[in-house]
Amino acid sequence: MISPVLPGPTPAAVMQTPTFVDSGQNLNSALSADTALSDLDGDGDLELVIGVRDTKDSANPCGLRIYDPANAAGTQWTKHVFDPGGVAIEDLAVGDLDGDGHSDIQIFLNLTHWMTGTDFIL
Repeated sequence: MISPVLPGPTPAAVMQTPTFVDSGQNLNSALSADTALSDLDGDGDLELVIGVRDTKDSANPCGLRIYDPANAAGTQWTKHVFDPGGVAIEDLAVGDLDGDGHSDIQIFLNLTHWMTGTDFIL
């Protein structure tokens, strides 16, 4: 067995076991298919990006959701919904796709209904 050797002393933080606490937040997600964290607006905190595949109800449709922390404690969030009910997101990726220094969101879609005849032409 080969063990990795890290240069210098191992930081104490690496040796600690993280503790996760339920904050009681309810983001009202339907059936989210994929999530990512990124500082989309450049304010130094991470936004939660959620791709929602299925509609839960009229208040929680499929689409792209971005939750922006509204306070430093992370107990309040501002919800932004893009294309509600119009796109079923299967996967997503967040990164600087075009090299401009800003995060971009790439979404991968799922078929939302069957199409017949000339309903869909490539």
